[in-house]
Amino acid sequence: MATEINRVEIMIQRISQISNRPDEIMKIIQEVFDDTDSIPNPGKIYTFIYTAKTPNIDYDKHPLVLVESISLSGFRGYNVHWGNYRNYVWKGVESSFHIIKKGQEFDYLHDVPYKEILST
Repeated sequence: MATEINRVEIMIQRISQISNRPDEIMKIIQEVFDDTDSIPNPGKIYTFIYTAKTPNIDYDKHPLVLVESISLSGFRGYNVHWGNYRNYVWKGVESSFHIIKKGQEFDYLHDVPYKEILST
């Protein structure tokens, strides 16, 4: 696994070679930030692919979330792209939870334009 500073440098280099389409950026994020959890842990930061199941709402397909708590139905966390707390159901999660370390990794991804707002 690449070190934190190397992962940010790799991201900077790889993103500069593609278009700014959120799905292309997310694919690179998944490849570079390859340390994952199958279930999120409260207090950790993750990015993942998500499709909301609630009808008639807007959602972020590629959330960057500081997880607050987990439950049987899903989890709650602060979505950095939205700037507020959101609830996520397990059946909407479509990828592993890619761990983002606090500090340089989080600071970098906070500014990467990979949020993709969709509607159900």
